[in-house]
Parts: sequence; C-alpha cells; structure tokens
Amino acid sequence: MDDPLAQYQEMTQEGIDIVARFQKGLIKDFEEIDRALELLRSPPDVKVGQTPCEVIWEGDIADLVRYEGKDDEEKKPPLLLVYALINEPYILDLQPGRSVVESLLNSGLDVYMIDWKKPEKKYQFETMDGYVNHYIDLCVDKVRKIRNREAINILGYCMGGTLSAIYASLHPEKVQSLTLMAAGLDFENDPGLLKKWAEPEYFDPEKVVEAFGTCPGDMLDFSYSALSPVDNTVGKLLSLADNADDEKFVEMFFRMEKWIHDSKDIPGPTFSKFVKDLYQQNKLMDNKLMVGNELVDLNDLNMPILTLVGEYDTLVPPESSLSFNDAVASEKTELMKAPVGHIGLSVSSKVHPDLWKDVARWIKDNDIESLESIKWIGKKSASKLREASVKDVKDLKSADTEELAKKTGISEKRIKKWKERA
Repeated sequence: MDDPLAQYQEMTQEGIDIVARFQKGLIKDFEEIDRALELLRSPPDVKVGQTPCEVIWEGDIADLVRYEGKDDEEKKPPLLLVYALINEPYILDLQPGRSVVESLLNSGLDVYMIDWKKPEKKYQFETMDGYVNHYIDLCVDKVRKIRNREAINILGYCMGGTLSAIYASLHPEKVQSLTLMAAGLDFENDPGLLKKWAEPEYFDPEKVVEAFGTCPGDMLDFSYSALSPVDNTVGKLLSLADNADDEKFVEMFFRMEKWIHDSKDIPGPTFSKFVKDLYQQNKLMDNKLMVGNELVDLNDLNMPILTLVGEYDTLVPPESSLSFNDAVASEKTELMKAPVGHIGLSVSSKVHPDLWKDVARWIKDNDIESLESIKWIGKKSASKLREASVKDVKDLKSADTEELAKKTGISEKRIKKWKERA
C-alpha cells in the first residue's frame, strides 16, 4: 500500500477494533486484565540464550562466540552468524525448541556468532567501514583459522544481513555461501512505513547524530513500536490478559518483552551512512556504495546466496529483499519464504524446526569449496580443471592424477600438490 493516508486509516481501524475489544474485556473479564497488569508490574524472571557457548575472542565492541554441539564440530560446515547492531542476538536463541542456534546445531553445522556489545561513548565514531572491514573481517578470519578453511558460510540477520552482503562483496574469496535473513537490500522497493519516515524530506540522520553522538537504542525501540502503535500497547495487554494463566505463554511473552526493550545505541557515522546511502539513496542496489575506499559491487557476489523473508514482515518488508538475487552475479541463488513477520522467522512455532532444517540443508549442500580456495590455483588453472569436469575441491580430491594431467596439460607433480592441499 503506497498511500500513507490509507496506511494510517488502516492502522486507525485496527486500533479501533482493539480498543473495542479492550472495552468489552474490561466489562467481561476485568480480573484477567488486572492479572495482566500485575504481571507487567512484576514480570517473571525469564531465561534467554540457553544454548551452551564459549567466547573465543573478545574485542572492543564485539565478541566472537562458538556454540557447543553434540558431536565433532571439526567435520561440520562452519557458519558465522552476523547479527544486527540493534538489540541483543539472543532472539536467535530465545528458548529451547524455538532457537535458530539450536536448530542449526542439531542439523549438523558448526555455529559461531558475532555478539555486538553496547558501544561505550568512546566508540560513538565507529564507521561502517570499521564494522565491515575490521570487526566482521577479523571474526571471519578467526573462524577460517580455527577451521583451516579458505572460506566459510555466513548468515546475516536484519541489519546484520545488509552488512554481510556488503562484506561478501568486498571479500568474496572468504565467503563460501551467504544467507540473508530479513535483510534490507533494495530500499527503493521497500513499501514500509519505516522507509517512508526515513525519506530525506522528513528525516535527517545528521541531526540525530549531532544531538546524541549516536542513534539512541531507545529511539529505535520507539520507532519500531510506532509501526503498530495500538497493537504494541493495548493489543499486547489484551493478549497477555487472554493467556495470563498459561505459564508457557507468559514466559514467552516476557522473553520477547525483554528482547524488544534490550536495545543498543548505533555509532553516529554508521547510523548516518546506513540511512543516507541505503534507505534514502539505495546505493547498494545501484552499485554506488563506497565503504572505506572500496566500491561495493554486486557483480562480485558470485557465491551461493539464500534469501530468507517473512511474508508479513513490516520492519523489513519482503519487497526490500526479493529483487536482490536477480541483481547479483551468483548463478546459484534461492529464495525461501515463511508466513510470519520479522521476529517470527526466529521464534514462531509455525516455522520451527522445519524452516531451519531447510536452511541448514541448503548451507550444507553448498559447503563445497571452490577450486580457487586451494593455494596456487589461479583463474587460468581453475578454468582448465573445469573444462576437464573438475568443478570444485570435492571433484579434485577424487580425480585421477594421471588422467587429469593428460586432459589439462598440467603436470602430475603440480596436480598432486593441489590434491595434498585439498
């Protein structure tokens, strides 16, 4: 819906319906409302992020975490989760049975995560270049070293997905596959209210940075709540009132509330560039985005790419992701849709565990290292090998050395060295 007035009228009608139900609830079920209010005044202590893990590297504004699986992790495909700079990453590990991390581990992946810290005041000047080419790159290199891999699999969520796409374009040789989960990519086609509010005639991010030095997490929290203002206030109360005696519902409700309000500030230069270059000018899709001194070119995204969207996502509408696969150079792209919203991709019982089993299967199917990942195999040699039906490292390992030497004109000694490295 492109008409802001129509959107407002729809939201207003939604609010009228909820308020009418609230009024009926006050008359009919006042005790349940009172119970809900009491729970809000004294919320239960809930546990989040319960999957065992170890911090394997600690930095200034980020930690690198490795999750503990049940079997030998060294034989499993490595996957690095790049979370958004907003809120805490435990939404991906909210509770047993509704944990993305748990599902990926159980599906046979070796899972790592970049856990962004709440930046101290002295880091308010951190740039997008710093996040992408220093922190993400450093964490990728650490996982590569641990696993003795030239390239690893990356999954980015929300803003972390946008940063992951930028990183993969600048460092394609280090990315085996790229999964983008509810990631804002094509902002010109984004029909959401957040995009409309961020239009340059309405919003200047520099004024926020000038006032605070950062974009305050509380401001972002309020903005997201304002996308559905009545539903996020009265609607929540009614939902809690309807289920006040359901212990599991109440625990899940307050886990979500804990996460929603556990927000982080975003350093000023990073926030300003994200809004101006992406939301307002769509430079990523137009191949005009500069990060540091480098151009982010979608033609450099040649690895397998999976785009994952929530069909009812109002924060990052599907339209802001759907065109991405057609814009990249990769010949192996896939799209997965789920009938949920932005957060539902992580926690909805509608999608666990089937969706994440499918995602893990896709990652494992594409965890085949390219020929160029072997030291001393350049583009020319790789081309000769592919002409001889050796398409990847797996094929190289199983190929007959003498026969391959005859087909390619490459010496047996050289092919043996490559096979040893493989």
